[in-house]
Amino acid sequence: MSPSALTTLNLLLLLVIALLLFLPVLGHPVPLLLVAGLLALRLSVRVYQGYKTPALQRPVAWIMDAALLALLLWQGRQEA
Repeated sequence: MSPSALTTLNLLLLLVIALLLFLPVLGHPVPLLLVAGLLALRLSVRVYQGYKTPALQRPVAWIMDAALLALLLWQGRQEA
């Protein structure tokens, strides 16, 4: 059975976020607002998946993603 389009989108977003977070190792600055935007998009995809398929509802994971998003935005605000 192949994964759904939403699952594929979720994994692609996670891959892009991981690559962006790897940039400081290569000596490049991290675009925090881009990472935060992608995390917000991934969170919305996960919440939509949860409402579409009740077996995928993971509210604690949603809260953790929201907390990470808030911390990223707070850090970006501190640097500005």
